[in-house]
Amino acid sequence: MDDCEISLNSYRILALIMCEDDIKALKNANKIVGIYYLYFISMMEDPVQRTAFQSLLQSLKNFIQHDQVKVEVLQQNIIPLLIRCVTERQSFQSTKTQQYAIEILIALSFNDEASNILEKDSELIKCLESLKTSHEETIQRATNHLIWRLEQKRNISNGSAPHVTAKSKYDIMISYSHNDKKLCFQVCDFLEKDGFRVWLDRDRMHGDVIVAMADAIENSEFIIICMSETYKASPYCQAEANYAFQRQCKLLPLVMKPKYKPDGWLGFIMSGKIYVDFTKHELNEAYSLLKHEIEDKRQITMNHTKKMEVTHEPILPVPSPIKVYQRQTRIDLPQFVNNWSEEHVRCFLRKNNLTSLLTVFDNFNGHLLYQAYLMCEKNRELMFQAMREEVSASGNSSILTLGWLGVPCSVKHACDCALNSLYVDKSVCVCPVDQYGPRCYLHEYACRKKPCSNGGQCIAGDERRMYSSLNNITCICRDGYFGDRCEFQESSNQIEISFDRKLIIPSLLIIHFITVEDETEVTRISVIKKVPVHLDFLLFHTKITFNVALVEMLNNYYSILVRKETIISAIITTKVVPHHRCLSTNELFNTTITNLHLIKCIK
Repeated sequence: MDDCEISLNSYRILALIMCEDDIKALKNANKIVGIYYLYFISMMEDPVQRTAFQSLLQSLKNFIQHDQVKVEVLQQNIIPLLIRCVTERQSFQSTKTQQYAIEILIALSFNDEASNILEKDSELIKCLESLKTSHEETIQRATNHLIWRLEQKRNISNGSAPHVTAKSKYDIMISYSHNDKKLCFQVCDFLEKDGFRVWLDRDRMHGDVIVAMADAIENSEFIIICMSETYKASPYCQAEANYAFQRQCKLLPLVMKPKYKPDGWLGFIMSGKIYVDFTKHELNEAYSLLKHEIEDKRQITMNHTKKMEVTHEPILPVPSPIKVYQRQTRIDLPQFVNNWSEEHVRCFLRKNNLTSLLTVFDNFNGHLLYQAYLMCEKNRELMFQAMREEVSASGNSSILTLGWLGVPCSVKHACDCALNSLYVDKSVCVCPVDQYGPRCYLHEYACRKKPCSNGGQCIAGDERRMYSSLNNITCICRDGYFGDRCEFQESSNQIEISFDRKLIIPSLLIIHFITVEDETEVTRISVIKKVPVHLDFLLFHTKITFNVALVEMLNNYYSILVRKETIISAIITTKVVPHHRCLSTNELFNTTITNLHLIKCIK
């Protein structure tokens, strides 16, 4: 196994566990995508590696949820290769390859530049039109989503503002990942018992799902977003949440998994909203909080409606509501953005010839404008999309381009303190842990060279100390981790694996943990472990519970542990020995049997 293959396998595992902040911390999205690109072009033309190529696409689909990866896929020109996977199905002879490629393109369609490439590819559009009637339900669903996404993007580009329905057919629409369906169905049952009209795709899994979903969003008073890792990773869920966000629907975010915090595109959409955490409370208590949130939002809407009815006199109808901003005399802006009033913000926009954005930043003071700047830094494309829709909805015909983000995305807090530090006054700046100096512009590099593992907080020590085993750093570990670098997880099982002298010790091995739930359900979790060069054994900790453990090394499988009772908490010492090697079917049976069709072999 060469270095590239090891890197690829590592990234395939990381794709399942990394969040947006982890990707940013790595600062090597270009390298990750580069490895995928190398294997992409080598596998896609090789019929022998079709199964491996499907696995590669599935892994890329997990990575593509991250904005940095989308940009790199665009820059490294992988989109034409993905389009080939869609349009040249006969070459790949696999519906899975086509499905995964379309789902990756759905995720990429949220990038404006990528979306333009897809729209202009006539061969792709022609192929998608033919796939709309595919007999494969997964292909049909993915195709309809991609076509719908491109149509939505085209409507926004043409300045068509989303139509807001005056009266709702449903009280609530629930958007969720099917991995979380058990809890979501329970929430739905509670709502329906209390008389809410709920739209859920539990009984609507056939036909044009995307049309039904869009209709539900357009005709629902509230949209519940069931947040989890799988929700954020799904391009279908992103399409639903993004459409609800574009339509300025009332969003109610629910946390479905313990300690989950939304990031990336989902974090942007949910920014500033109150989460109802169904993992911290009992189901009844969490539902009560959700119901209270619904009632509060309804009361706010009613109060706002009454206020509008009282203060607005009847006027003649006009084509679109236009707010008039009268020209003011020159106003000197305060030095610090946080001290700006609403009038200062309006003056700033006029001064920079951005009167089209007056409706977007209506009632914004300096503090809110600075928050908009921070949101721009976090997700530039989504912020641009939201601003463009606001301008379109206001009836303004001005064309808003990405360059216009230069104003809200360049308004920095006008003080001497470095970014990320806390400004107190002209003489005091409170620095973050990795910066120091009177204005926090000096950086501490000890933590960057050898940072703490597993999200631990690195604290640099005094550089004048002469001796230190850890480059003079201290790690404050998160709950559940320990060690000088927080490298160990507080876990139930400690496993030590040694090797027989007759075996060649590999640098890398895969451990398969198999759990037998009952007579029918069997689950397998596989982990990759690196054997230290200077050691002849492997020691690690894991919280995985299991009945059977197998070691895969040098294309051979060895049984290292078999227990009838599920192993939950134990200190295990085992050894890989030659006579525990699992024989392959070719070794167990003669060629007459192995050459039979798989079904006949099983019989």
